[in-house]
Amino acid sequence: LALVGYDLAGLWQFAAQHDHTFGRMASAEFYSFDPYVRFTFWIWILMAVIEPLQHYGTDQLVVQRLLASKDYASARRAIYVKTFFTPFYMALFFGVGLALFYYYGTVGDLPEGTPPDQVMAHFIVTQLPTPLPGLIAAALLAALMSTVDSTVGSLSTVTCIDFLERFGILSGDESRRIRSGKAFTVIWGVVIIGAALALTASARPDRKPMVFELIAVWSALWAVLVVVMVAGVVSRRTTALAATLGLAVGMVINLTLPWYLYLFTPPDERISPFLVPIPGMLATIVVVVIVSLLENCLFSQNSDERKRTILGGPDGRQA
Repeated sequence: LALVGYDLAGLWQFAAQHDHTFGRMASAEFYSFDPYVRFTFWIWILMAVIEPLQHYGTDQLVVQRLLASKDYASARRAIYVKTFFTPFYMALFFGVGLALFYYYGTVGDLPEGTPPDQVMAHFIVTQLPTPLPGLIAAALLAALMSTVDSTVGSLSTVTCIDFLERFGILSGDESRRIRSGKAFTVIWGVVIIGAALALTASARPDRKPMVFELIAVWSALWAVLVVVMVAGVVSRRTTALAATLGLAVGMVINLTLPWYLYLFTPPDERISPFLVPIPGMLATIVVVVIVSLLENCLFSQNSDERKRTILGGPDGRQA
């Protein structure tokens, strides 16, 4: 803003001329049900419901941090504080984007062919005085490391506790569990680095930033987890087998359909990426409902042989 003379009115006018303000909300297209429109009012409502469920109910990183709170009240306060401040930092992100768009559209000289996800880095390196670029780079690396180490730790925990220990592969004293956790931390770290290098090597200059493709795929998987989580919370008759089968079917569908609905489809023929998870979500709902009904019909309510529910023991009581 300093480089453009703090011309906020000019910034907003320039953004409006290029349809980067709220003018889209006044168009009829924004309220259409056309699945080929990238973002509509109805998608906005759908995401407003699904995103918090996904974030607070199925994201291992968020759950891990909430469990680190000293008690339930502290975790609840943390959610309230985050929810309150989210609009402010989201507005800051959009404001930075608009400012960069205005600067390079009116004053600055952006090298031809610069990818959109490198514009901010180019601005930091070429326009900010020393030592600000170094400080910002250090802050970005610190934030990245704090997220990556939480991810690796979560993957290691899930592998050891929810798979190896649950199925009797990993047993013994606490020291053995710790050693196994450390070993899987290294293994998952290598896997994540390899995946990142593979994605970087597969990127092509003529394609959009990889983040759009990742959103299309990963949002499809998160959506399936949300369905199972909600089913387990709202109904005590949702069984563990139904949840497992629902996850398997939904993930298979949502790991295959995105490639045909979005990634391998010409850009002008793609549906909205926010609608890609819908087939897997619907399939998961059907599987969870049918399998749970069958299990509840086959096993009597008071029988000790009744299948465990997704919450733990019979009828949702913790085992």
